[in-house]
Amino acid sequence: MMMLGSHMSIDVDADDGRVIGSIIRMHGRIMGIPLALEEVITERQPPNRKVWETIGTPKLLVMAHYRMGFELTPKGEVTTVRVFIDYSLPTAAPGLWLGRVLGPVYARWCTKQMADDVARQFDSAHPNLSMPTMTHTVSRLQLSGKIFVLCGLWLVALGAYFLFFRPALLPEDPRYIGRSLEAIRLAVPGLELWLRHVFNVMGGFMIASGLMTTLMACRLSVRRDLSTFTILALSGAVGVGLMSLTNFLLNSNFRWLLVLPVLLWLVGLVCYLRERITFAAPNRRPDQFS
Repeated sequence: MMMLGSHMSIDVDADDGRVIGSIIRMHGRIMGIPLALEEVITERQPPNRKVWETIGTPKLLVMAHYRMGFELTPKGEVTTVRVFIDYSLPTAAPGLWLGRVLGPVYARWCTKQMADDVARQFDSAHPNLSMPTMTHTVSRLQLSGKIFVLCGLWLVALGAYFLFFRPALLPEDPRYIGRSLEAIRLAVPGLELWLRHVFNVMGGFMIASGLMTTLMACRLSVRRDLSTFTILALSGAVGVGLMSLTNFLLNSNFRWLLVLPVLLWLVGLVCYLRERITFAAPNRRPDQFS
């Protein structure tokens, strides 16, 4: 099962998720972070209604518990499909912050996947039946949006490193200054304490920038406005671009590693422009997908 780029393995009990009380277990990773949850079937009225919800303590990023389901309502030759999800946010940071930004995006993704599955089931059961076009009135996060979400989360992680883990002086810093670490400490006794405060501020701003980048990717990139592209381009230039350039000027041990977020940002901008051209086609609104 794919969820926003992650892979989840699914294990079912002997009832195969087909009776009330049946248990479904999922586990996997996203960006190296382990995820796990258990679901139980709470309602089942085949073939019209099925509801399931999480139990125990789910290990998720942007949600705590959720309840999902679908209803099929026949009306003559037409069947109305209703897919729904109710969820609660994590109670502690950073899951609470991520949930406020990414929770609605993930919820829309889940319900769309279920609606698409229903359409495929109808297609396979009735291959000669002409199905009407399914139009989703919610905006779907495209590749550029997913890339910038990844960039935003990387900035959050980098900010957390500066805030909690980065030492005041890395081994490469005395090399650039041209003095030993002991000599620096003797010459400027309070330097490391002062740098610790500086890095706290830098880390906080990185986390804020990452959260805003993620928010922009989820809420504004779907509109594909030229102004959004301009802001993303400028943010990348003065953010990851300037950081990477500075690390090359310092001959940092991490200079080549820090080229990767720059390349990822550039790929996101290219994808954004391509999507802007694609969805500017006549008679197609950016918030409509077939």
